[in-house]
Amino acid sequence: MNMNMGTTIYWHTNQVIVRVKYPVPSSGVIGAPDIIRGASGLGVDLSINSPLPLQRTAPMGGAISDTQREAVVFCQINPGMSSDMQSMGESNDQTLAVIKLFDDDQALLKELQKQQPVDEVDVIPHWFKAGTDYIIQGCPISPPIPSKEHTSSGQWKLGFLQLPGKLQDATGKGATVFVLDTTPPIEQILKAAEQAGERNMLLQDMKQAMNPANGGAPSLKIHYQDLPAIVEGTPPERMVTGKDIYGRHTGFPMADHGLFVAGIVHDLAPKATIEVVRVLNDDGVGDIQTLKKALDDILSRTETDLKGVPLVVNLSLVFLPPEDDIPDGVTPLLLNTSRNVLSSLLQPLAGKGVMFVAAAGNDSDPRMNQSEKRFGPRYPAAFAQDQDYPIATMISVGAVNRNGDAALYSNYPGANGIATYGGDLPKPDPWLPSAMSHTDVHPDTTTPIDALCGLFSAASFPALSKNGQPPEVPAGSTSAWAYWSGTSFAAPIMSALVARILQTRESKNTDVRKVMLDTAKSGTLWTSID
Repeated sequence: MNMNMGTTIYWHTNQVIVRVKYPVPSSGVIGAPDIIRGASGLGVDLSINSPLPLQRTAPMGGAISDTQREAVVFCQINPGMSSDMQSMGESNDQTLAVIKLFDDDQALLKELQKQQPVDEVDVIPHWFKAGTDYIIQGCPISPPIPSKEHTSSGQWKLGFLQLPGKLQDATGKGATVFVLDTTPPIEQILKAAEQAGERNMLLQDMKQAMNPANGGAPSLKIHYQDLPAIVEGTPPERMVTGKDIYGRHTGFPMADHGLFVAGIVHDLAPKATIEVVRVLNDDGVGDIQTLKKALDDILSRTETDLKGVPLVVNLSLVFLPPEDDIPDGVTPLLLNTSRNVLSSLLQPLAGKGVMFVAAAGNDSDPRMNQSEKRFGPRYPAAFAQDQDYPIATMISVGAVNRNGDAALYSNYPGANGIATYGGDLPKPDPWLPSAMSHTDVHPDTTTPIDALCGLFSAASFPALSKNGQPPEVPAGSTSAWAYWSGTSFAAPIMSALVARILQTRESKNTDVRKVMLDTAKSGTLWTSID
């Protein structure tokens, strides 16, 4: 779909996620065929959504408890429903209508119980996710801005100020940080490193980490995987997200979003192993099925090559609608059920002590938020303070500007959250757009750009204005640096700090989130910028 049409989509059309909890011992494992038969008994034609793995009996084939198991199945709603059902929802999307039918008087639960014992059934939309905000709601707060040539040192260096004790000199050694995000192909990263040379020593360090000269195991791994066709798409139909420099809804290429995040982690925790996993398309959009696959892969590896390894998962992305834009028909009960199901995808890792660091989101952006309200964190960051489905290892991260004030766009990270440098809204020149005439837009250079400077491997930058012609412009420099603001980029600063804490902790029982919050109270989380 062309997002310039101004349509907001929060879930896959005519798809549902079904979670079933059933007792153990049982007459058999609940699976996709059982759910399809149950739906058929209610007059709904479901099929299995492919191509990714569709089901997990959590966790990893074991019991959730001594008496219960869980199955999660992704299903497609096929056309041909009755006219009565079509009247319950929009003619081209029956997602909410089917969910209502299944939920009314626990209809799907009763159908499944005709086959074997079932304790609970939850049905939710197959939600989309996107980097630091939802589809065309903004992610991140503007396109990246090309940086000027750097000094001969070729380094735009971050560093924590006055961390207590061993944390100041820690490097994250022994910890692994997963960045679930976008990523450009490895070949593009290596080409950018070759062209940048000594003008970008961070990128040279990253290249070395990918291909260590001594033949050891790489400490930077890029997992560039294909995504489901409905997410990958072909422009202009591909799902996109973002805002231009004026705050207007648009979409732009952001494959380097994840590389930018990974560079921040490497800069601040240079000895940590980083694995970047592509779960968002090149325009910053993904879905729950893709996220689930990545989480399940990490979970399985905690019993093999990652057994006993301290783990951090950086989530510079969000899902579920923002609190000021709940779609018609999405009830509080449905949102609550969605939070329940989504938390269950994270809890198996949290139960193993895996730390999650998530961006709080950019919904408070005053360019679009006429109420000027400071919103709370988006999910998954909000699981840090969710009273019903708390995740004790979740850290919610907001953003502050170079003066230490809350960034204008940043959501409040919550009582169990934290904030660090993420930059602030860029200032455009000209200051205001005029119809479609201002296609040649530049950042205002009368004041320094308040943004992080990080890695950007693409040969061109998206235009700063949604009306920019051409829509992409040559980088103008091969130094591979760019300015970018958002809670997306505050989160990896905290992921790096978590890696340092995990390196220096004296016991596996250390409450990492408490250590981080205590450190913040001492006023030491501000980062210096050389």
